[in-house]
Amino acid sequence: MVSQSLVSSRPHSLSFTPHTVQRVRKTALKLSSDPSISSRSPDLLVIELSALLHDVLDKKYVPESLYSDPYAFFLPMFEELDTKHPSVGLLAEDGKRVRFIAEVVTNVSWSTEKKLRQEGKWGAWHDGCVELHCVQDADRLDAIGAFGTYAIWG
Repeated sequence: MVSQSLVSSRPHSLSFTPHTVQRVRKTALKLSSDPSISSRSPDLLVIELSALLHDVLDKKYVPESLYSDPYAFFLPMFEELDTKHPSVGLLAEDGKRVRFIAEVVTNVSWSTEKKLRQEGKWGAWHDGCVELHCVQDADRLDAIGAFGTYAIWG
């Protein structure tokens, strides 16, 4: 539901298709299931939604006015989801989970990571966020065509 409606609202691009989004989602969740990645259990809903949304605000496709505040952009969609599924708790604690998802989505791209590292703004949160790394790694594996490794694991 989420990925299909967002994909259909985007300009046509082979880099952003329902198949791409689902491959990244499945790979990110598979990566998150590896017990060696963290001493804590990652938030699977954050991983799944971040993977589904990771390219929605891609700077190649949308104006800065949209990608400059991912939380504000995604909030109406999450409010609607929260209304339909309040037990999930997306908006609990003043939207903490939605803010987390927006932060992950904001930091997935290679160009963002490269820029932040060059500016000395890549910090402990970036290095330690398991959810971010699961989505980043899944996106990068898909980008290089290595999603076939999933078949080996799966």
